[in-house]
Amino acid sequence: MFSLQKTFFWIYIVSFIFLTSCQDDPENIVEEPEQTAGKYGKDEILVKPFAEILGDTAILKVDIVNNPGEQALKYLWESDEANPELVEIHSSTDAVASVIIPDLTGNYYFDLLVISGEDSLRTQTLVVRNEDGLNAFNIDSDSPPWMEKAVIYELTPYNFVASGNYSAINNKLDDLDDLGINTLWIQPVFEVSYEGQGYNVTDYFSLNPALGSELELNQLITKAKSLGMKILFDIPLSQTSIDHPYARDIFSKGENSEYYDYYQHEILGNAYSSIVTQGTNNFLHYFWDDLVLLNYDNEEVQRWMLEACKYWVEKYDIDGYRFDAIWGVNARNLSFGMRLREELKSIKPDLLLLAEDKGSDIQVYEQGFDAAYDWTDNMTWVSQWAWEYEYSEEMSKTVFNHPDVSMRGELLREALFQNPHFQFRLLRFLENNDISRFISVHGLERTKMGAALLFSIPGIPMIYNGQEVGYREHPYETHAIFERETSIETANHELFAYYKKLIELHLKYPALNGDNSMKEVIVSAEPAIVSFSRTKGDQTFIIMTNLNSSGTSVTVIPDEILNNLPSSEAVKLEDILTGDTFYSDKDNGEVVIQMGGYSTRWLLINE
Repeated sequence: MFSLQKTFFWIYIVSFIFLTSCQDDPENIVEEPEQTAGKYGKDEILVKPFAEILGDTAILKVDIVNNPGEQALKYLWESDEANPELVEIHSSTDAVASVIIPDLTGNYYFDLLVISGEDSLRTQTLVVRNEDGLNAFNIDSDSPPWMEKAVIYELTPYNFVASGNYSAINNKLDDLDDLGINTLWIQPVFEVSYEGQGYNVTDYFSLNPALGSELELNQLITKAKSLGMKILFDIPLSQTSIDHPYARDIFSKGENSEYYDYYQHEILGNAYSSIVTQGTNNFLHYFWDDLVLLNYDNEEVQRWMLEACKYWVEKYDIDGYRFDAIWGVNARNLSFGMRLREELKSIKPDLLLLAEDKGSDIQVYEQGFDAAYDWTDNMTWVSQWAWEYEYSEEMSKTVFNHPDVSMRGELLREALFQNPHFQFRLLRFLENNDISRFISVHGLERTKMGAALLFSIPGIPMIYNGQEVGYREHPYETHAIFERETSIETANHELFAYYKKLIELHLKYPALNGDNSMKEVIVSAEPAIVSFSRTKGDQTFIIMTNLNSSGTSVTVIPDEILNNLPSSEAVKLEDILTGDTFYSDKDNGEVVIQMGGYSTRWLLINE
């Protein structure tokens, strides 16, 4: 769909010159690279293509964001060859063009090549034909259409498979496809100072050779896309490794380094300043002393990070980014996020911009991000998971294992219903690369209960790196999860099949995915029972979760939920997870539902 032609960007080059050893520890070898990079350009042409709808016609236009020197520009509009139907663009070499959009539903992409002298810039806009008619995609505010049905798998390359490389991961894509995954989030693939999850970047424009070659990564991405998967790269913009060439230059030259102002050296008193610590050479960091904070008041730093993000979109046609610790950037610079959005989505409008930031705070969306984490708005706790009530280094203290059973329902209701306006933008998870494995703390019963809840609520469900087979080791450990020649499913057939079923049903039923919200339904005086309904068109589900280990009975009156049936009408509630069916009493319209301990039901209402 998206052209892989490289557009106007600045590439920096890092040359590694020599190795030095630490006298106190001969095994501690440090690479000391000499930085030979040029500056990041400010005088580039930036444009934003867009469309306006007039009946069945899309008027294609361009907004000139930046044109240094008011250079003469030439234009060429092209229809993407992957569009649902071939279309002819009228006035394709003008700044304003037009195209009649066929009746066939789908996404219609239009590339705009802007030429200035010997330089060129390729951008893109999008028009969507769906059941609601013809809509021009607004890159300033619209989320990617595919986000509504995204099921993400977060993958840690170095320990996902024993050999820890792209070729081995490629070998497992069919298994992930069988599971139902349609979006692959790959943790950082860039050059790093030591092996691990990959956030200690030393070169944003080069790949980590330990994970494989450019060709092998391209083969992985090509295979994933052939299976219908979207690809997200993970990129840490808040900080670099302290071993990045720019930081190393500061070690040797101090304030005389031309890169000194690339990093933040003073605690400014903005959000999260209380967790900022000053380390060697006045570098600042949050939690990890070898990950040092960039200065986003520096225009060259912004340009550097923007070009790094654009580079990988253009090189591999990826479908979005997960921005690591972007909460730190958003706190230090309120405007960068929207600039990031504008420049990236001008290249590929339906990129997903996923922020590691508080999804409960409207500001993260105002700053340009499509989705964010299911975190509370508690500013004293950076990453408080909505389903976690208290921080503990020893274990995950969640609403599901609170020692006071009567408190579990209250805490879950608070987590589910405190953010009614942006639920579809939330990344939902039981596990991720920073928290304990859910099953290791909660056991199998509560894991299946929590997973069923996860895939029934609004938002983007995510599975992390072995979660689907009940892998128990903390993400900070380094042991391989899967063997290259053994399928994922064989590690835990029962749990794999359960997750597969949840994903299949989540995607099959419109009421269980998309941007429709949920509405609380009171079905029992039992405080450990939490219920809500989800409706899309004429399809309505009642989701019930029992947070107690003991079973119980609850009573539902479907008419109170549907508001369109006479009480004498016979109603059937079918649990699509178990196949159990329940019928209403013809006299009072009530349906009695048996709930097992630590269980969730997905009840489809049928007349």
